[in-house]
Amino acid sequence: DRILELEKGTEPDFFEVINDKRKASELLVSLPNMARDEILFLLPNDNALVRMKKLGVLDTLQKASLQGINVRVMCPITEVNFELFEQLRVKSRIQFAKGNESQSGIMIIDSNRFVSAELVNPYSQTFSEAIGITLYSNSRRSINMLRSFFNLLWNQAELYRRLELQEKMEKEFINVAAHELRTPVQPLLGMTDILMSQFEEQEPKEHEEEKEESDNKNTNEITVTKEEVD
Repeated sequence: DRILELEKGTEPDFFEVINDKRKASELLVSLPNMARDEILFLLPNDNALVRMKKLGVLDTLQKASLQGINVRVMCPITEVNFELFEQLRVKSRIQFAKGNESQSGIMIIDSNRFVSAELVNPYSQTFSEAIGITLYSNSRRSINMLRSFFNLLWNQAELYRRLELQEKMEKEFINVAAHELRTPVQPLLGMTDILMSQFEEQEPKEHEEEKEESDNKNTNEITVTKEEVD
């Protein structure tokens, strides 16, 4: 009924507090099916991505992304969920950004409704055990605020990613440049060593020749002097 009301633009504002964890789980699984343009999903910790896989939410998001819906997910990426993160990157069109840990998770659908679940047990393996109170609303004011907050975090994460990439590229450039500089220098150093060794070998010979010439000169001088005296 609510979907029909939404399509007609007649749905009244609502703000629902959900304490029933089973109902919250069912809502989170079904909500992405209502999306037509965009799904924004903020996960509170690394285990949350694993919980969403077990709950079936990731399958729904993957399907939505392949249907052309813009799906953006922010989540801390660690060794706990890295393998799952890589699988989703390859098999879907979901856009990911590395986020920080938070106290709650948020899903926003088409800028017209959101669901937010409080995180009370971060290390729990199931969604129902991990969450506390869940909020569900189509309040335009709340949605605009949450969407702005999500985009701010997303832009910061993207900027940080670019800075990391730039730093990595600079280090790689320096390493390559250093290698290229060392490569032509090595033969020159080798030739220098060879020339120096040859010079050291020739230097004693030259000294001996100079000494011999000097001795001969002295001998000649003595002979001349003796002849003059005679």
